[in-house]
Amino acid sequence: MYRRNNFLIATILILFLLSGCNNMNFKGKDFNYKYGVIETTGQENNSYISFYDDNLEKIGEEKIKYGSMGDGFSLPQVFKNSMFIVPKGLYSKKELTFIMEYDLDKMKIKKYNTGLQNMNSIAVDDSYIYGVNTMNFVSNIVRCNRETKKLSKVEIPNTYISYIEIYENELFAFGESNENGKMNSSLYILDADTLNILEKIDITDIGFGQYDTVMKDNKLYFSASHSIEGTESQPINKLCEYNRESGEVRIYDLKENFPFQIMGYNDKLLITHFDPVGVIGNKISIFNVDDKNSDIVEFTHNIEQLELDDEDIIILGDGYLYRYDKNFSLKDSTLVVNERETDYHYYTTGLFKP
Repeated sequence: MYRRNNFLIATILILFLLSGCNNMNFKGKDFNYKYGVIETTGQENNSYISFYDDNLEKIGEEKIKYGSMGDGFSLPQVFKNSMFIVPKGLYSKKELTFIMEYDLDKMKIKKYNTGLQNMNSIAVDDSYIYGVNTMNFVSNIVRCNRETKKLSKVEIPNTYISYIEIYENELFAFGESNENGKMNSSLYILDADTLNILEKIDITDIGFGQYDTVMKDNKLYFSASHSIEGTESQPINKLCEYNRESGEVRIYDLKENFPFQIMGYNDKLLITHFDPVGVIGNKISIFNVDDKNSDIVEFTHNIEQLELDDEDIIILGDGYLYRYDKNFSLKDSTLVVNERETDYHYYTTGLFKP
């Protein structure tokens, strides 16, 4: 009887340990991973972060009780070893009003309540975190002190601010408005301390659909994916360079439409071509900032998000994580869409690395 009980206890213990290993739920400082991938749904308030090692093998997963965590337009941001993202909640409500900070070492969550539902974009620096939404034809930009949680707010009426980013002491905001039946596109430059509008630059002739920026040699590079000519917008291929010293804006034509992400890559820029509405796009422009020429690299899969890892190029697309070398040769890949015991639809909204 004694041996039978010992055998039964040992069997239960083994099954428990195996169950724990299969669930792969880890949390703590000693958990080493290379990449994180976010899966979410708007049908319930749940999301998952899956963790992958240097071999692209899944080694852990964490369930987070917030829905609609991220989307294909506003990608997760990493700033000083924290990942920032907006969970919006349920599709039907969009009830959540905070920006989430996820510590990539301690795996702990902080929340910054902006009071804004359905935020379009966020930006972060050492002292503040910024969010923007548009309600009743008014865009609301809120700044939250990361220490005191004190809020400051500025309203921009009759304007849809789609994207914001902060560089040094200036907050850049891209917006579209309708004035006298004509659509206009503008770049706003705000004082990051006071939220006063310092300058408003008309970029209507360039277009709209700005999703990313990069600052290089005191020049702000941004793109435009749609024109504002005629009654219907048309996809375009514009890369723009705003000189902060002279105020001059230069426009360059890329070889493909739908420029999306922009990032510095050695002495060049990498620009992905991806339409987040149609969820399609499989090319990257390599733009030379010196001679303004560009080359195209084409892939066999979508490029929903691009990240750099030393000399490797990491791409999230079509439910897979791909790793390429500096010559854009595929090194390895892995499926990152997980099968879950639910009828709810989960989808990937971004990747990050510590």
